[in-house]
Amino acid sequence: MDLMQLSRIIEQSRNELEQSDKDVAIMFIDLADSTACKEQLGITFGLDKILNFIRDATKIINAVGEDFKKNNASTEYTVCKYIGDEIMVYFSGTDAATVAIRTSILIQRFFWKKSEGPKLQEIVKFKPKIGIDWGRVSFAKYSTHLPEDPYGLIVDRAARITSITKPQQILVSEDALRQVESREDGQFGEPADRLFKGISDKTRIREVIWRNEASGIKPEEEPSLTLIAADSTSVDQYFRDEDVLATSTQIDFLL
Repeated sequence: MDLMQLSRIIEQSRNELEQSDKDVAIMFIDLADSTACKEQLGITFGLDKILNFIRDATKIINAVGEDFKKNNASTEYTVCKYIGDEIMVYFSGTDAATVAIRTSILIQRFFWKKSEGPKLQEIVKFKPKIGIDWGRVSFAKYSTHLPEDPYGLIVDRAARITSITKPQQILVSEDALRQVESREDGQFGEPADRLFKGISDKTRIREVIWRNEASGIKPEEEPSLTLIAADSTSVDQYFRDEDVLATSTQIDFLL
């Protein structure tokens, strides 16, 4: 394939791109400790757990979504992505945030009951982490063979909210909660402002209390970089403190 052919393919793809904007509720559902499960109990068991989680969570999403559609034609839902052990869903319509919150509560209750029993190891239990946000996103349809895909700050914020969510916890943005007409759809903890990487303004979030009490919201994430002074003494001290040059059977690559 030469550059001329490649250019024509790119231009054709660009012409097929369709884009639209609308307000939606974005929900991420992440299965906690799936990596540790695969490491401790084997890849076969870990994969089976993930597939069961995705199957059961999707059934709940479909059941709640279809129930709302029967009573309100403006409410729509789409499971748009499976990302490993994570599910991305969006809800549109006047009840979008309400449907997202109710769905998240039912998902947590289902897996809580499924994981009951003193004989179950903690690593075997299903512990979803759910984050919800609401706002305007762009939908890009790259091809007639692919579904619409949401993009934008709200998608990023929903992912960031999920990243600080504890196992078996639901966190929702204040923007999403303002769309819920009746607070009877759930009990909510005190608001907390969190600053997320790549987002200049703080995001106000609340915990959805689906059990007896709130479990609290994590503080801001710690910086992933270690800053040290640019002199040989400080660098040498850091190497000694962190045992950087210790013999190891593992090689870590940072990309």
